[in-house]
Amino acid sequence: MQSKIVRGPRGVQMEEVWAAADAVLKLGERPTIERVRQHLGRGSPNTVGPMLDGWYGSLAKRLQSPGDGVMVPLRRPTADSALLVAAAIAGMRRIYEPGYQLAKCGVMLLDLVESSLYQAELDLEPGEGRDQSHLMGTIDQLNRRFGKRTVFVGSAGVPQTHEWAMRQERRTPQYTTRLADVPIARA
Repeated sequence: MQSKIVRGPRGVQMEEVWAAADAVLKLGERPTIERVRQHLGRGSPNTVGPMLDGWYGSLAKRLQSPGDGVMVPLRRPTADSALLVAAAIAGMRRIYEPGYQLAKCGVMLLDLVESSLYQAELDLEPGEGRDQSHLMGTIDQLNRRFGKRTVFVGSAGVPQTHEWAMRQERRTPQYTTRLADVPIARA
């Protein structure tokens, strides 16, 4: 899918105008055509004006969802990767706008609890299906034995190398979360 690229006749791009308008707003000033042009150092009023109108048109939506993020609550705590991936995809579909290329989507897990703290409830709604904790445990064992992402949920996609991929080769040891990383001093 092609992404929409809006360019002015002299090369001023919509992203530049929107970033300049954000910067002017952060300074506590109202973004006007002249202030945005002054911040950019270029651009004609006839080019910047319609792009600034688009910025104002999107402002309400951006203020309602800071950081373009969405929260997808799960009905029950789960360690099922398939359910977590389905929730991530549902969230991505809520923020995706047709015509724009999705560059990156991150996931943050909140309110994590031990599986032993699961609270039973009267189940009047159809559940998520059968318990797949044994399958998830097997996938985790295979990944520990043969390396990360040896086995993964198919809807997570085939691993690709991108410039923006997270690099972890210089990651600090996890002294507080992994017993194997705690240094041992011998005398």
